[in-house]
Amino acid sequence: MTGINSDLPGEVTAQVTGNLYDSVHERFLLIPQGSKLVGKYDSKVSVGQTRVLMAWERIIFPDGRSIDLSGMEGVDLEGYAGFHDLVDNHYLKIFGNAILMSLVMAGAQMSQPGGGYGMGGMNSFSNPSMGQAAMGSVGQNMSMTMEQYLGNTMNIQPTLKIRPGYRFDITVTKDMVFPGPYLVKGD
Repeated sequence: MTGINSDLPGEVTAQVTGNLYDSVHERFLLIPQGSKLVGKYDSKVSVGQTRVLMAWERIIFPDGRSIDLSGMEGVDLEGYAGFHDLVDNHYLKIFGNAILMSLVMAGAQMSQPGGGYGMGGMNSFSNPSMGQAAMGSVGQNMSMTMEQYLGNTMNIQPTLKIRPGYRFDITVTKDMVFPGPYLVKGD
């Protein structure tokens, strides 16, 4: 199977690793080893999700014929829906951004002119100088901009990766009608 990276949706191909026979008599070859599977995977991943949703669209036989699979589900070898391999939750980005946001907020607070409890009593405020007012305004605007940017970057979905060669099964959700057994040259 080709690899999967959930950052973007895409198409995936795989190869049937063994001959598959009819389920009634188990003697008629229906899907020969080497047949190609074509499917699609979804990139919509939620925080905490660890499995990639797979839908198989068709089988292409070695002789070029194909059968539509209509989005049959890919499952792991234990029968669980989707594929599970490597998960990157981007903790370094998320917590690094949280620390950076805290530093920006602290800097913005420090840039604001002091006041409130001056020498003249509780209601005494000193008027900030032009430079203090400018610094306060710049600090506040930078803080709001960084807060918005970093807030968006903290909602990072995990990246799910399935390495090439991953072994799986397909859940057959409808009857599959074959025109007959697959005939290998020489049969």
